[in-house]
Amino acid sequence: MIKSSDEESISFGDFLLNPKNMQTRKREFFERVNEMINWNPIVYRIEKLYSKDNGRPGFSALMMFKSLLLAQWYGLSDPELEDCLKDRISFKKFVGLQMEDDVPDETTICRFRNKLMEKDLLKKLFKILNAQLEQKGIFVQKGTLIDASIVNAGKGTNKTRDDEATWTKKNDKSYFGYKIHQAMDMGSGLVHSLDMTTAKVHDSEIWDSLLHGKERAIFADKGYYDVGYKRVLRFKDIYCGILDKNTTRRKLSSKQKRRNKRNAGLRAPVERFFAVIKEQYKYIRARYRGLKKNMEHMFMLGIAFNIERSIGLLYSKQKNLA
Repeated sequence: MIKSSDEESISFGDFLLNPKNMQTRKREFFERVNEMINWNPIVYRIEKLYSKDNGRPGFSALMMFKSLLLAQWYGLSDPELEDCLKDRISFKKFVGLQMEDDVPDETTICRFRNKLMEKDLLKKLFKILNAQLEQKGIFVQKGTLIDASIVNAGKGTNKTRDDEATWTKKNDKSYFGYKIHQAMDMGSGLVHSLDMTTAKVHDSEIWDSLLHGKERAIFADKGYYDVGYKRVLRFKDIYCGILDKNTTRRKLSSKQKRRNKRNAGLRAPVERFFAVIKEQYKYIRARYRGLKKNMEHMFMLGIAFNIERSIGLLYSKQKNLA
């Protein structure tokens, strides 16, 4: 039993029914997510996973998808997610479960995720979500920040090694795995494009396809330096924020060094995406074998990141208007 301030004895159930006792920052975040996102287009896509022949699932497709979001935000494995859905009231309410309802077990969660990946649905859902955020005016679409990051894959043995992962070298250190390529909206810090390749693919080979075509400025590090491409951007009246680098024939001038310092500060926010997915979402290494599955998982991380970032942006905007 819990004692109130006037020493009247109340039950734990009465305590839970009091909205003031349940309004945590986590619960407020979940409420804002449900207010911001129109789930109908997402439900329409994922419900197609189930045909009349294989029967209706025991849990709604939306409930399962929201559960996957929770797994990303809190870096949960499937068994951990199952446990959290059992004993965290805020998690239950977010996904739409009642206290007495059964929760999906780890096998059911895994099967649902695999179905999404098999149909390349996570990439489509990433685009659907971004379209909604664009309609809400959250995307600025004036400048794009480009970056890439290596994701290690397990070397394993000859039988368990990922045959699709490749080796690369960075700063005299060798890496085996994949590479995530991202394009971030400069004004909002939201990721508008994602791609994944094996680790050996050079950053400059993929980044052009990440652009949405409305950029007025593009920022990237020295790995993307190319004199010809810089001329093309300037010809199109697009500000080229690609950092200059020394060449065998010419060292950077004082002016180029000052420009690099300024542009490096402007492109710095692009690191936020990789910091969040690796530190907060615990995406330390590739979770699956093969490019396709890892790429689909990357889009799930992108969805989780953009939702969380958008809530922060909208909340700040509302506070400033108040």
